[in-house]
Amino acid sequence: MNSSMSPASRFLLNLQKNMKSFPIFIQSLIFVLILAASAFAQTPNSAAMKIGLIDTNVFYDKEKGIREVIAAQEKLDAEFKPKKGELAVLEERIKKIDKELDKFRAAVKEFPQGDYMSLEQTSELYEKLIAEYKQKEEEAKIFYEKRKAEIFVDVYQRVGDAIKQFAKEKSYIIVDWTADDKGMILGDIDDITEPFIKYYNEIYTKLKTQ
Repeated sequence: MNSSMSPASRFLLNLQKNMKSFPIFIQSLIFVLILAASAFAQTPNSAAMKIGLIDTNVFYDKEKGIREVIAAQEKLDAEFKPKKGELAVLEERIKKIDKELDKFRAAVKEFPQGDYMSLEQTSELYEKLIAEYKQKEEEAKIFYEKRKAEIFVDVYQRVGDAIKQFAKEKSYIIVDWTADDKGMILGDIDDITEPFIKYYNEIYTKLKTQ
C-alpha cells in the first residue's frame, strides 16, 4: 500500500475492500458514510481529519442505544408477534406429530406385519404441516422485511443525516464498524459510538418535546 496515503485514505480503501462482508442494511448505511468520507479524503487537509468508528449494532441496544431506533424496532416486533406466535404453534404441532411417528416407526420394526394405516395418515399430516410451515415462514419473512423498510425508512434517514452533521461538527470521517471487526483496524482511530448516540438522543428528545 502507498505509504504516502493519508490515514483517512488508507482506512477508506480498507473499508471498501470489506464491504461485501456486511449485512445489506449496514452496507446501505456504510455507502452513505463512504460518500462523505470520500469527500473528506480528497481534500488537502484530509490527513488532519480524525477517523471515528460507529458500531450501528449498538443503536438497537435497549440500554445503550438510540431511543428512536429502539422504539421503531419495538413497533416492528409488536406487529410481527402474531405471525411469530402462529409459527410457534405450528412448530409445536409438528414436533408432537414427529414424536408420534417415532413410536410408529419403533412399532413397525417390532411388528412389521401389523396394520399401520394410522402411520400413513400421520405421515401425510406431517408432510402437510411441514409444507404449511415453510409457506407461512416465507410469508412472515416477506411481511417482516416489508414492514421493517416502511417503519425504519425515515428513522434511518434522520440517523444518517445526524451522522453527517456530527462528523462535520467534530471533524471526523465516520465509518460503521461492528465491535467484532474493530480489532482488525490499527492506528489512531476513535470509537465514537457512545458520544454519537448521546448526541442523537438529545436531538430526538428535543424533537419529541416540540
